[in-house]
Amino acid sequence: MGEMCNRSRHVVAHVGDDRRRTSKGHANPLSEESILKTELVKQCKARGWYARRIEDGYGVGILDITIVPTGYPTLFVEGKVTDGLKFAPSERQYVEGIRVIEAKGIAFPVLIGWRSQVMYIADWGREAFITKAFKQPSGANYAGTIEEWLRGKHNSS
Repeated sequence: MGEMCNRSRHVVAHVGDDRRRTSKGHANPLSEESILKTELVKQCKARGWYARRIEDGYGVGILDITIVPTGYPTLFVEGKVTDGLKFAPSERQYVEGIRVIEAKGIAFPVLIGWRSQVMYIADWGREAFITKAFKQPSGANYAGTIEEWLRGKHNSS
């Protein structure tokens, strides 16, 4: 992902594609959350999965990322960065996730939290705690963590 510098909850990655340009052509540092979501999508695509990050500037409450992992249900992901023990969707995002569940399709919403760039995965709810969430295994990347979490869910059902 490149070398990073923290600046007031923003991260400037020292690689060309991790900066957005303003209308005047100036580089804007991306938030840590934005960089982590982008990295997750890149890793999913590298596995041959469909993955798309959805910018919600015009669709408040839309979940952040859609992932279609080969052989598993579609995931609607809400991702959050936390400094504490808890991560949660907004009320509007929570309702959106409930709508996905109520559709009874082959898809489900999931909460992903990152603390110190370590990923935690939790079933959908109003909040999740990293102490109860699935923690990224040592040496695994983000997409690999999702696959391992899915394998565990698949084997337990």
